[in-house]
Amino acid sequence: MPVRIGATSASASNKEQCCQECAGLEKSAQDELGQEIVEDAWVWKVYNDEATKADDALFEACNRGMDVLLVFTGLFSAVLTTFVVQSYQQMLPSSVDTTNVLLAQLIALQDNNTRTSPSALLSSIPQIASPTTREIHWVNGLWFAALACSLSAALVSMLAKQWLVPPAYESGSHRYRARQRQVRYTQLEVWHVFALINGLPLLLHAALLLFFAGLIVLLWSGDTGIMATTFVIVALAYTFYFGSMWLSLLYPYCPYQHPISAHLRIWMMEPSSFLSIDKDIGSGSKEVLRYPVAIQHPAEEVDADDRVDTAALIWMLHRCTNTEACSAAVQAMAGLPRDFTASHILREAGAVDTILRKFQLCFQMDSTHEAQWHVVDPRSAEKYCRAWMNSTRGTGHKWPRALFEPLQKLIDQDFEMDVAAIASCTMALAAMDNRCAQMGVITHLEHFANGDRQYRQATQCWLLGTFVDCSFNWELEAAVIEAITSKAVPILLRLFKSAKAAPMADVRCAIVLALSSVTGGIHNLDTLKSENSRRERYFELIIPALSIIVQDPTRFGIKEDLLEMAACELSHLASPTFFRAQVFQPALKNVIRKSLSKLYADGKVRVGLVSDHILADALQILFPPMDICWEKRTQFVAILLDTLSASSHPGVVGCTYG
Repeated sequence: MPVRIGATSASASNKEQCCQECAGLEKSAQDELGQEIVEDAWVWKVYNDEATKADDALFEACNRGMDVLLVFTGLFSAVLTTFVVQSYQQMLPSSVDTTNVLLAQLIALQDNNTRTSPSALLSSIPQIASPTTREIHWVNGLWFAALACSLSAALVSMLAKQWLVPPAYESGSHRYRARQRQVRYTQLEVWHVFALINGLPLLLHAALLLFFAGLIVLLWSGDTGIMATTFVIVALAYTFYFGSMWLSLLYPYCPYQHPISAHLRIWMMEPSSFLSIDKDIGSGSKEVLRYPVAIQHPAEEVDADDRVDTAALIWMLHRCTNTEACSAAVQAMAGLPRDFTASHILREAGAVDTILRKFQLCFQMDSTHEAQWHVVDPRSAEKYCRAWMNSTRGTGHKWPRALFEPLQKLIDQDFEMDVAAIASCTMALAAMDNRCAQMGVITHLEHFANGDRQYRQATQCWLLGTFVDCSFNWELEAAVIEAITSKAVPILLRLFKSAKAAPMADVRCAIVLALSSVTGGIHNLDTLKSENSRRERYFELIIPALSIIVQDPTRFGIKEDLLEMAACELSHLASPTFFRAQVFQPALKNVIRKSLSKLYADGKVRVGLVSDHILADALQILFPPMDICWEKRTQFVAILLDTLSASSHPGVVGCTYG
């Protein structure tokens, strides 16, 4: 769905709507950047509050309807029982009938003693119209069926009231309680509990129809006028009944709605949805989500917890009329982790269009002066930018052209450095073929590396992660890519150097991933989405990247100080990597040996630049040296002699003589 931009964007209604959300958004802004969906995030508190209100209203309506149904069932069953008792007596043998038969036989025996024949005597008795035996059986069958339907409705109503009893309060984080509620609510919908409750009146309607049918059969052999009048009244009543149901199916907003009408419309549009039942949402099975349509995906692709979180967010988007709840759900998408497995469900539920609409509301266009955009709520706009990037990662979704100008206004927010940085990330992903957009991310990283600006840790990770995503999808000329690479690598090395001195493992892993991607060390990001996978493969990423850099420092614009830093870091990583034979593959060890050979021959690994024990390990790894050309062998030997004379460390001396 395209986002419409026009002069109406500058109207006061948009500004008022944005202001109405400010109270809730200020509370959601209390969440740290990237923490919008953690255990006690604001979105889960809003969800629990809204779910409590919705459940109370829904369950109260269901219970009130079932209470009325139970009262009507009791009255109807009592009246029906009275009719059934009377009609059932006519099916049993009667002593009066036996007496009449015996009297007729007695009259026949005395026929010879009287002048009047028995038939004449019987014909003189007035005949009263009465139902035949067959009709009596039909009447009882219909009325017993009606009584069974009525009592069955009462039985299921009592069971349903027990199903709707809320579970005992469970302590835990807001997210835990939200997941428990969403699982229960989803299962109530998947198993069509609400459809069953709304269908209970149909049993009573059927019972009434059976009762009227039995009544007409009972009157069939009696007075024709009474029978016809009763038949016409019943026919008119049920003609209106079925007509109103048909109208409610054709016109959703018709006032003649039946409790089951909404469910019938869904089943008419999706005939297979009624049979799509999945029992164990918590164990990773598939789930039917009707927000607003059924969405099904292979269970192995989606984590069970991610599925529940997605269902909760979609419920807030499509079932909550509260603007604050909808905005909280959209902003919570800004905190989704990179390895979130249910983003496709959010996209299919229309989350991307909702995000863009919310983003647009954070701006006001002044059409009286060259149609200029003004930022109304920069922090909320920043959250919507991250939500858009999270929900469209790895897809072909494009940023609307009409929203590029407000996005640029957000980038120009110098007083909101984190906001401007995230907006630059969005611009880079939205314009893969634009050199300036790509350089915007690098510029922010350069400012941080120079100390000109300070960004939050999460913002640093976003900048680095965006750079990695863009490096895999650049639509630029080769010369431009080389220029960006030579600009980025020195900045990344400086960031890596500063990150070593701070407890920021996530940032270090992001820097290493960026170095590896820009130097061509990785070709697939699917296995590196989670932070755990990046930490596990830290050595596999950083060592090849540094090796490529030290092999050709000129290509990457590396100066002497950064080259020495890269050499020291590579030497430091070499020892634990090289001597773990069961952990690292031989190819990685060959990369280490080749790089150390070049660095040692160039004098980048020597006494004074690295510690003695690291130098000792490096010399042990170098034996035998690899890829040392004949011209550099003399220089290599000279450096060995200098090392021997400059160091008295036993490991260095031993390796040098070796």
